[in-house]
Amino acid sequence: MTDIETKIEPYHQIIGKINQDEKEQCALKLDIAKTLLTHAKSKTFADDVTRCFMQHLESPDTLTYSNLFTVIGKVR
Repeated sequence: MTDIETKIEPYHQIIGKINQDEKEQCALKLDIAKTLLTHAKSKTFADDVTRCFMQHLESPDTLTYSNLFTVIGKVR
């Protein structure tokens, strides 16, 4: 690849306990991921990961953030 451009942007940031709207969005994303986690490992594993992450998001003493990475280039 040539002419590679990269860009990093903040996607979201949650300081402390998650608000209800973001909680519902995260729950939906985790429901989608549960299918992949179940296929990769097991339903029990998928349920445990989902439960633990939602507990993390509901804790007042946490910080959660994501970055969006965009990479663009030309194929020779």
